[in-house]
Amino acid sequence: MDETLFTSIDNYCERTGPEIWSEPLNALTNLAFVAAGIVGIVLCRRHGADRFAVLLSWWAVVIGVGSGLFHTFANGITLYADVLPIIAFILLLNWYVVTSWTFAR
Repeated sequence: MDETLFTSIDNYCERTGPEIWSEPLNALTNLAFVAAGIVGIVLCRRHGADRFAVLLSWWAVVIGVGSGLFHTFANGITLYADVLPIIAFILLLNWYVVTSWTFAR
């Protein structure tokens, strides 16, 4: 594997260095995504929401974990763990909105 994927990233303003907890506030705030996803899952099951709503709730948990990994262990691999779930969530939600709106008319 390319060793640049494992090279520490510390060249952006929030990060203070290459150490594991060089960005503690941003890493901890990702717990809010995990908590929101778990609350969403519980509410979806309680109110009988469709599978797509449950999927998006789980995806919020994935975003929180992936972003937490990047803001804790900033390197090339965890950068993808941060960005790809967010991109997938946005694309999936947009697809759902467009297709639901189109077929509802």
